[in-house]
Amino acid sequence: MANQEAVWDITLHTECPSCEEYFDIIKSQDDFWVDARFGACEHSTKATIGVDVECPECGHEFKVDFSY
Repeated sequence: MANQEAVWDITLHTECPSCEEYFDIIKSQDDFWVDARFGACEHSTKATIGVDVECPECGHEFKVDFSY
């Protein structure tokens, strides 16, 4: 009998400073992992400070610092 699969579910939430929409950056941006210069759960590094993000609700562009 084969083992059951266990699936990681990684999220990266933030709040838009313009419309206050709370959203998961990973799920809202289809290309989040494409050419990613950071790894999962990485934080407080040059690659994870001042990352450009766009709110899926209002389109406001802002910067975030990843925190774990």
